[in-house]
Amino acid sequence: MEELFDTFQDEMGFPKVEDDGPEEKDRVAESRPNFNTPQVLRFEEPLANFLNEQHRTVKELLEQLKMKKSSAKQQQEVERVKPKSDKVPQTLVLDLAQRKRLQQQMQQHVQLLTQIHLLASSNPNLSSEASTTRVFLKELGTFAQSSIALHHQFNPKFQTLFQPCNLMGAMQLIEDFSTHVSIDWSPRKTVKKPAYEFPCLPKQVAWILATSKVFMYPELLPLCSLQAKDPEDKSFFTKAEDNLLALGLKHFECTEFPKPLISKYLLTCKTVHQLTVRIKNLTLSRAPDNIVKFYKKTKQLPVLVKCCEEIQPHQWKPPVEREEHRLPFWLKSILVPNRPVCHPSRRNCSALLKVLER
Repeated sequence: MEELFDTFQDEMGFPKVEDDGPEEKDRVAESRPNFNTPQVLRFEEPLANFLNEQHRTVKELLEQLKMKKSSAKQQQEVERVKPKSDKVPQTLVLDLAQRKRLQQQMQQHVQLLTQIHLLASSNPNLSSEASTTRVFLKELGTFAQSSIALHHQFNPKFQTLFQPCNLMGAMQLIEDFSTHVSIDWSPRKTVKKPAYEFPCLPKQVAWILATSKVFMYPELLPLCSLQAKDPEDKSFFTKAEDNLLALGLKHFECTEFPKPLISKYLLTCKTVHQLTVRIKNLTLSRAPDNIVKFYKKTKQLPVLVKCCEEIQPHQWKPPVEREEHRLPFWLKSILVPNRPVCHPSRRNCSALLKVLER
């Protein structure tokens, strides 16, 4: 029957109709877009492999770029830190005026270290300070030897600033002092003294200070002996310490904590509280004119007067041979007891010895 029906349709010219109603409905349903549910993209196996391979390749390229950038930065850091071979490394060079100033400071430094060593050695409570100053003097000698050994082969006439003219004499002096000089520690009659009176110098130390060429700057000679600090002692500021305080206020002004820096680097024997009280007292309206008050008002420092005259190595001599106006009061009173003397001579050494031996 089906064959007959197909033959009839062909002869009558009817189009061939297929029974695919459900499939047509499905096709219409699939052609309508669904805006609420996103369609899932599915790739065939070759396309998925291709995309995965591309993603893996891009990821590897990114990792390689990151590694190249990090290695380039490291190389730049190394090149910036590493000195260039075509440039000669820079060294500290001082002009003539700076060398002269440094020479004077080194000579004064050696004198002050030696003085502190002698005075600290005269007090058993200051043995640590005596040992420290001795180490500092020996370090200067070590630095001088190293510098000479480094430059002597290139310049036989080389002179290092680590070896001022009074360094060798200072080293010999402290050796002789420790082996030959004995300080008299016998108890003395207790005499009630004013609170402001300072202890006198031991006579052996006073003799050495007056007659040795190591102490070439009379202005720096001590005025009294050293004593261990008593916690109950009242804080006292010298004029030189006030100058250092003003200098610290100027140079540490832009820092967050200037007073701790002044206490750490300039006035190590003073606490931050003591500096605060000193600044407050010096800047009061009723306080006399002083360097700290001047700086607070003008933000400038006055020209500071040099406390020592410049002395060249060929000019050095003991304090007893210096001009009277440069001597401390205790040396003046011994050398010139009754009359002023403008030009001390070597004869004063014998007079000094007689006075100290009493």
